[in-house]
Amino acid sequence: MPEQRERMKALYGGELTDLKMFAPLKEYAIAWKIKDKFSERQYVIDVGKPQITDAKQHFWENLETRPDRSGLNIDAAQGIINNSRLTLYQTDRQTLKFLADNGYVILNTKNEIVTVVPEKLRKNIVIIWRENDMARSPIARHNCPLYERETIWSECVEVQEVRADEMNSARLREPFDMDRANEVCEKCKWFVINDAE
Repeated sequence: MPEQRERMKALYGGELTDLKMFAPLKEYAIAWKIKDKFSERQYVIDVGKPQITDAKQHFWENLETRPDRSGLNIDAAQGIINNSRLTLYQTDRQTLKFLADNGYVILNTKNEIVTVVPEKLRKNIVIIWRENDMARSPIARHNCPLYERETIWSECVEVQEVRADEMNSARLREPFDMDRANEVCEKCKWFVINDAE
């Protein structure tokens, strides 16, 4: 991972907020630091454990209309943030995604909840965060049975996000057949990280 951080410094010399994709962070009231590139659209970021300030309409609608979200009120969402193991800045949505063992929360840069999702909807994507290093590097390589080529782990995770309806498939580097992915990915399961790794 140290070489990844050096690559980040080389890629983004100068102020990160001068780049269009990071510009919204200029307005963020909390101190932040980009730590690593996770994928083409997501960056590992350190923003601490911010307090929720409010919630967007989408959050309230999910709370009222989706049975699986009925217990995920603002206090539950704050608990997920407080116990998060990994935080990602999503450049396409200009949001912060806090991932914990029991689900994830997406905040905008005003610390308003956009959505909260329980663990069961994460399709077994388990990310272990050990002392600021991921158990598997986002650029780890694997021969993917879905794409029938070598892929990196962040590509694999993005496929799983599309399968879980957490990401628009138009943002993928390469399209895939959903039925084939449901079959192949559940056999392969490279996206799952075990404590032993």
